[in-house]
Amino acid sequence: MVLLKQRGFTLIEMLMVLFIVQVMMFSIIVTIRPLVEYYKITLFLRQLQSDTFYVQQTAMNRESPIKINFAPKGTEYIVSDSRAVLYKRAYDSTIHITFGSGNSTIQYNKNGNISQAKTIFISSQKFKYKVTFQIGRGRFMWTRCKGQQGYTLLEMLVSFSMLLLLTGTIIPLYVQMKEEEKKQYVSYQADAILHEELLKYKYEAGYKRREKIVKENVVFYLKWNGESAQKLCVEWTDSADKMKKKCDVMLK
Repeated sequence: MVLLKQRGFTLIEMLMVLFIVQVMMFSIIVTIRPLVEYYKITLFLRQLQSDTFYVQQTAMNRESPIKINFAPKGTEYIVSDSRAVLYKRAYDSTIHITFGSGNSTIQYNKNGNISQAKTIFISSQKFKYKVTFQIGRGRFMWTRCKGQQGYTLLEMLVSFSMLLLLTGTIIPLYVQMKEEEKKQYVSYQADAILHEELLKYKYEAGYKRREKIVKENVVFYLKWNGESAQKLCVEWTDSADKMKKKCDVMLK
């Protein structure tokens, strides 16, 4: 029997492979961190926009003022009316909020207007946005501030060199984030349908209740209940095939 001569890995080859693996792991961390930070602050801005829209519509529906109060040193904001807290919204501790004008409260009156314009600066380590609430209808606008700290040359070179490697890591993360973004958008549509149908029910003579609304391939089912106080629930199935539901009440 003839034994074939085999050649194993040398110590230098093993050390080189270990070094390359460490460089790759470092590159992944450096590249993904700004991306995750960007999506955190962007999702927060969209959530805040959705909440302000809800507060405005609810103030009009209930014909009473509703306010959003930001905790000075906390990581949440509180939505409440004159009687009780409606809900609290927590956000990531890496996000910082400062008011450029006025106090830390945004209030919508019964007509859906705000009496004082507000400017908020929302920032993280590398990103900073200016959020403006215009007087009157309280339109929500945000813009990215100029003169922010950018990426270093090292970060750019490492990111470019590891692009192909990171594709397999970023794509699943990106798909997941897009799914969450889509779920949030559909939830925003459900809020809009809920408030629009209740307003039509109260103010439009001869309004006929609808049982189903289709928007962008999503089917929303409307379920009405009640007599003196009309309750409406909107149900839909999200991308994970889970049934979601939102409800509100309108006094006739």
